Amino acid sequence: MENGAKSAKNMLENGAKTVKNMLENGARLSVATDHELVKGKTIIFFDEVQEFKDIVTAVKFLVEDGSFKYVMSGSLLGVELRDLRSAPVGYLSILKMFPMNFKEFLIALKIKQSTLDYLRDCYEQKKEVDSFIHEKIIDAFYTYLVVGGMPRAVQTYIDEKATPIPQRARIDLSGI
Repeated sequence: MENGAKSAKNMLENGAKTVKNMLENGARLSVATDHELVKGKTIIFFDEVQEFKDIVTAVKFLVEDGSFKYVMSGSLLGVELRDLRSAPVGYLSILKMFPMNFKEFLIALKIKQSTLDYLRDCYEQKKEVDSFIHEKIIDAFYTYLVVGGMPRAVQTYIDEKATPIPQRARIDLSGI
């Protein structure tokens, strides 16, 4: 559980009997963040909400209040929230999110669409890929195996201009 989630849970356990109490006047929540809460502009993000199911139920009333917008996430939401007392019908949109796949990773690395089209054509026509392009894509693939597809990790990799994995550090996956 992240620090913000711990703070929200602690607030609820130490005096705020409802999420509404936690957010009243923004006082309790503003102590848990170093950012100013601006009515109508602030988005409050509850992560790992399966840890405190009452937040999901209370969001309906918080949305009606209109002071803030709310986003909830959790790695086990679909599993953990099955026995929810009251789902916020009409107030809840569910999005399933996944890590980037390799093609999306290549796009994030600014690999041109023409190169992706070329690779797709080679695959579909069972043609050999140009060796220079093949080497560059293999380098990107090994980088993808290390960086992964989580957007923040990919963005950090791009922003910090991290060097690609050296040839000697590659893992031979051909035997798998």
